[in-house]
Amino acid sequence: MNVDLNHERTPNAEAWMIIGRITAGMVVYGGLGWLLSLWLGHQSFFIAVGVLIGMAASLYLVYVRLAATDATATRPKIEPVRRTTLLGRKKTTGPASKEVKSV
Repeated sequence: MNVDLNHERTPNAEAWMIIGRITAGMVVYGGLGWLLSLWLGHQSFFIAVGVLIGMAASLYLVYVRLAATDATATRPKIEPVRRTTLLGRKKTTGPASKEVKSV
């Protein structure tokens, strides 16, 4: 699954993403704990453990997602380096120029 991390994020969209992931994690892992409790007994223990594991997993996923998008958003732009040769001519080198240009 390809996720575009370069799209514009609004604070509202980030908040709903965080709420949705935490809620989904609690519901899914709480449901797994409930099913496990029906099979093994000790209903309240397995549901509580499932909800806590779901919260921890979803918080980790939210952290990873926000860290990945912040890393791509704050990546500095690489500018070409301007240098002067021994004869006083200026040339531009660097990732932005494909070849050395003399001015």
